[in-house]
Amino acid sequence: MRRINYREVLPHFCAVFAIIIYPALVFGGQDDGSRPFLTNFFFSWGPLIFLAIVWIYFMRKIRFGKQGDYMKRANAHMDKVEELLERIAVSIEKNNKQ
Repeated sequence: MRRINYREVLPHFCAVFAIIIYPALVFGGQDDGSRPFLTNFFFSWGPLIFLAIVWIYFMRKIRFGKQGDYMKRANAHMDKVEELLERIAVSIEKNNKQ
């Protein structure tokens, strides 16, 4: 299992954290009605939607990454089993001929 390298992960975590906190720091969570609806929607729901997209991306990447590795190992195992069965069949045929 690969260990987590926190030096690689920390900058990404800080960037995501800054994206989430920025609207709260700039606008203070107050709505006085002076901003358009889309701006309010983007700054209130944008970070949550962004996190959901990032989460879905990583879940799909992890699932398909492990599946690909699993399939490689399964195919290698099946090839070895096929080779061993072929050897057994050849051995049985030799014994039957004698």
